[in-house]
Amino acid sequence: MAEAGTKRWTLAEIEALPYDEWTRYEIVDGELFVSTAPGDHHQAACTRGAVALGIWYDRSGLGVVRAGPGLIFSDFDAVIPDIIWMSRERFGAIWRDDKLRGAPELVVEVLSPSAANERRDRQNKLKLYAEWGVDEYWIID
Repeated sequence: MAEAGTKRWTLAEIEALPYDEWTRYEIVDGELFVSTAPGDHHQAACTRGAVALGIWYDRSGLGVVRAGPGLIFSDFDAVIPDIIWMSRERFGAIWRDDKLRGAPELVVEVLSPSAANERRDRQNKLKLYAEWGVDEYWIID
């Protein structure tokens, strides 16, 4: 939870920020996390992970894979994980107004080379995903 006296950001405030393709804004329990576009090694790991899940999806037909989607859990919780997988049923339940509003079964985050980013992924997002019902959370280091 955001500390007393610190601003608690909302989804509406994040959406009102000027668009910048090189900046990623996420909020976890109202705490704002700002990061720059990931580097090449990070993106290569994301691509390989998404391709592997995509191949499995093509063979099984059991769900949907997305790379870098926005996930909205509440007005104070909105993040952009690196990769997600969800069953067709879950996709149908959380896809509303051209946005994903709920928890997929699987979230994958690729760690970025910064203590703050690693702490966010290993602590803040782990707690967030557990609270909102993500079944599995994978971290690629």
